[in-house]
Amino acid sequence: MFNKRSVLISALIFSFFAGSGVAYGVRGFVNTDKATVAVCINRANGDMRAVAAGDSCKSQEELVLLPVGRGATGATGATGATGAPGPTGATGPTGAQGLTGLTGTTGPAGQDGATGARGDPGARG
Repeated sequence: MFNKRSVLISALIFSFFAGSGVAYGVRGFVNTDKATVAVCINRANGDMRAVAAGDSCKSQEELVLLPVGRGATGATGATGATGAPGPTGATGPTGAQGLTGLTGTTGPAGQDGATGARGDPGARG
């Protein structure tokens, strides 16, 4: 009456669906509301499931909006101690020699010096 092969394939398919979200109607969503998360809570056993904004809960569930927020910003901590200075790095290579500069202009002529003292007479011939 039953073919062993079809029973085996059916069992494999069933086990796949039973272990996946398909059997439970689970689907992913992105919560666009940054202030709250909509959650359906089962009245009988307390199970929760998140729902997209605007979705409705099942008859045995209650919709609850959970606030999502941030706490107050804490005080700024103390500044840490300054670390020890690091070692001096290696000396870099010497740069190339620069170009010779331009020759400057000739300065003004100096004043004539004072007349010197008269020298000793020379030896007699």
